[in-house]
Amino acid sequence: MASDDFDEISEKCEKLMWKVIEIRKHYGKQCLEYQQKSSQCEMSLLKLRLNSISKLKPPTRRHEIPKLPYKEMMQDMDDFKNEILTNQRNLQNLLKKIKTTEDIAVHIKSDKINKLAKKPFTVNTFLSAAKGKMDQDGS
Repeated sequence: MASDDFDEISEKCEKLMWKVIEIRKHYGKQCLEYQQKSSQCEMSLLKLRLNSISKLKPPTRRHEIPKLPYKEMMQDMDDFKNEILTNQRNLQNLLKKIKTTEDIAVHIKSDKINKLAKKPFTVNTFLSAAKGKMDQDGS
């Protein structure tokens, strides 16, 4: 009876661990999709900015050269680079966490104590194990 309860608990734990793994995978996919979409939006904004710059009429000699917001553009590019680096670090951390979860799942599957606990606990098994030990000691 205790063995059945233990089997049920271990099955529930294993199911929960697999559920955690699936949730982490799903979260990772969502993070990747979000990062891709945000990168696409930023790229489209940069393209729009480039298009607007390219559509400026060339200056004539009578007019002054328009001043572009160089500092703002450089700041935007620096911010964009920093955000890419931050996203890359977050992705690497997420990959490490996924690897850790996979390692835990592999460890749980190969756990010797768990395998021993799944064997039935009966008086006959204990007696046969004791007899086997006595026979080995006696020979």
